[in-house]
Amino acid sequence: YFTTVACYVLGLKRFHSAVRPAVTTAFLGYFFVVVALHYDLGHPLRLPYAFFYPGTTSVLFEVGLCVATYVTVLFCEFSVMPIEWLAHRFPVLRFFHKLISRTVILLTIFGVTLSTLHQSSLGSLFLIAPGKLHPLWYSPFMPMFFFVSSMAAGASMVIFEGMLTHKGLQFYMAKDAKLVTRSFGRAASFILMGYFMLKLIDMIVQNNFAYLFTGYGVLWLVEMFGFVLLPALIYAKGARDGSEHTCQIA
Repeated sequence: YFTTVACYVLGLKRFHSAVRPAVTTAFLGYFFVVVALHYDLGHPLRLPYAFFYPGTTSVLFEVGLCVATYVTVLFCEFSVMPIEWLAHRFPVLRFFHKLISRTVILLTIFGVTLSTLHQSSLGSLFLIAPGKLHPLWYSPFMPMFFFVSSMAAGASMVIFEGMLTHKGLQFYMAKDAKLVTRSFGRAASFILMGYFMLKLIDMIVQNNFAYLFTGYGVLWLVEMFGFVLLPALIYAKGARDGSEHTCQIA
């Protein structure tokens, strides 16, 4: 959703080369999540139970509903690629290609809405179990933290895909692939810096300074400085120097 919004909603067409790899990765990722749920539930036929016996007051029901709908939206977005390939070989399918191509913006907006709901709802699941989390990680703003961190993960995943694709399929890549990597590195830097500041402010507001001098406090500092602030600074340096290699390292 991060990539499709940049391209289709914000009109940044220079990111078009990153859209299809991002959509493919998202579709495969969510599809395998659904496959993994079969192991958790113990039987494939139990998967649709939530929709036949909905618990509308459950946060987990909202997560399941959004994920199921989002997988459908991603499948529709992904289908543009095989339909386009088939339309070149079978002219009778060109009508379907034009039809689904015109719905890309609507699918993108719908997908962003669903992503916002279910990413934040994943954070809401932890709100109902305050005794299960250490105070340094428990926060009433956890839904927002989940959503912001998912944006950084999305930008980083596009950069990682671009690195692998450039090594194996560089002859098929667009000329602006390096520009996409640097631009997404800049975006990831801003998002990670924002996430770092949000977590720092939350820690100050909740007055959790005393926990920083415990074993869990060391882990929190390693997470914030080693896995949030350091990648943000590396991304920023790569974007400033125009080095896609530095962004890939981050």
